[in-house]
Amino acid sequence: MKYIRGCEVKQIDIADDFYDTYKNCFSTGSNRIYAIPGFVNGLFACELYLKIIIGKKGKKVNELKGKERHNLYALFNLLEDNEKEKLISVKNDRNYNLEDLLINIGDGFINWRYIYEDDNGDFGNQLPFLYTEVFLDNYSPILRALAHGNIDQ
Repeated sequence: MKYIRGCEVKQIDIADDFYDTYKNCFSTGSNRIYAIPGFVNGLFACELYLKIIIGKKGKKVNELKGKERHNLYALFNLLEDNEKEKLISVKNDRNYNLEDLLINIGDGFINWRYIYEDDNGDFGNQLPFLYTEVFLDNYSPILRALAHGNIDQ
């Protein structure tokens, strides 16, 4: 993708920028963390990594419609079996099943991004903080590595 100033930006670079922003939101060098912006950037990075991985196999995510195009669970289901196994084999510190995490946070990017529209301010059930945190802490590095080809696909 070329921009006006002539610089070229690759999809993987964009995904890495969102990933780095997610990590910076939880940096210990700050007096506070920026959880919601961190979750938005982290989940979007994961979405982009999934799309990159899927695209490497010649598959198109265009077959997904509407919100499904952003749903991590729907994208996960487009992965090759060996890629799914690499993710499923990761043990997280809460012993959550990956499928349960993905079902609960599949629409996380959209939901966290529009959190300000929740008039009641009661979004705990819709936007599970712990599931989001566990997913990002444990699975986003693997997705990043897969997208970069640093883990045998």
